[in-house]
Amino acid sequence: MVERLADAVVITDAGGIIQYVNPAYAGMTGYAKDDALQQNVRSIHSGSDPAKSYEELWKTALSGQACHGEIIARRKDGSAYTEEIHISAFVDGRGGISGYIATAREVTERRTAGAPQSSPASNVESSKAAIVVALPSEDKDSAIKTRNDDSDDRIGPNEALVTQHEKRILVAEDDPTTMAVALAQLKKLGYRAHAVANGAEAVELLEGGGYDLVLMDCQMPIMDGYEATRRIRHSSKPDIPIIAVTAYVLPGDLDKCTRAGMNGFLPKPLNLARLAGMLAKWCPLSTQRGTSGIVELGVSNTETAVFDSEALLGRLMSDRPLANAILTGFLADAPSQLRNLRERFAEGDSRGARLAAHALKGSSATVSANRLSAVAREMEAAAESAELDEFGDLLPRLVDELECFKCALKMTGWLEGQAR
Repeated sequence: MVERLADAVVITDAGGIIQYVNPAYAGMTGYAKDDALQQNVRSIHSGSDPAKSYEELWKTALSGQACHGEIIARRKDGSAYTEEIHISAFVDGRGGISGYIATAREVTERRTAGAPQSSPASNVESSKAAIVVALPSEDKDSAIKTRNDDSDDRIGPNEALVTQHEKRILVAEDDPTTMAVALAQLKKLGYRAHAVANGAEAVELLEGGGYDLVLMDCQMPIMDGYEATRRIRHSSKPDIPIIAVTAYVLPGDLDKCTRAGMNGFLPKPLNLARLAGMLAKWCPLSTQRGTSGIVELGVSNTETAVFDSEALLGRLMSDRPLANAILTGFLADAPSQLRNLRERFAEGDSRGARLAAHALKGSSATVSANRLSAVAREMEAAAESAELDEFGDLLPRLVDELECFKCALKMTGWLEGQAR
């Protein structure tokens, strides 16, 4: 998962405003997550590298091409270091840039030792980043603005280039696929949002204020959504609306959300129309965006569908390029999820197996891999009952369903941007 990658990962919107960073980013730059979020990525990373080279690197990204190079940046403490950076841009359905992802690693020792250097201005190739997230842009003028070299390297949230949003949503979600879809949906609805990967991070971040609502996953590592909600209700921000987002839909689960102090409930996978209705109730915009393009979709296919493309597009307001990006991210993460399932089974870890199956159930439902999600649900139930033999028997079937899902995507032209 993105949280465990050794390379630093930064996700921005079309204006270059940071929406997410992983733990490796803090280790490399010295900037904690709350230091970086809502900052301009170009300002927070600028250093002693020639301004022209850095601008040319970003000009390549702005053209829609993936690019990479080496730049000299400065940590929060002012010390210089060399980083190798890969930047990928995502293009929306109108041909505009919808967001960026950058992966970086420190290569100071390699450069000091006299190893060949990459040229940011000319070294352009396909990005090999494993995490793909697209944030949709609604702005006609979404290109990143340049900053004067003499300007202050630090900027505050009020300098954000995307300023039309007035309400901020915190998304607490550990699954990168579900996280990406939620961030994209919120952006389309007119909200500013960023994400954390567990309840403890949500509690810590909310102490700093600046948020109007929390979308809280119930099952997360380190601290689950129930405990996080209880702590928030006894914090300095006790009245912030908290909406549960979970795959558990039984009456007992709803009661558990209420007892924890949550204000509402949304089932996974997130339906765009339901999300819009919940936000209109608990966190309305002064000028609510029109929702005429949002349709409350029923299940267009049954669980026998390998891939329900209509349902996926319905969650994303028919944004096929964004759906492609979400699917790519899911497929990149799937091998690690399968590996985790096998390891938990081999160790006889019923609780870990249940959590791993639950995570795959949710992410596969988010991308409308219905049969894959159904098998993951069976595995979750088996682990819940400590029936690990049954859990193990289902593993080959799960692998087969994943391969069927990949085949369905290829046969229907997905991941290649082809409409068939």
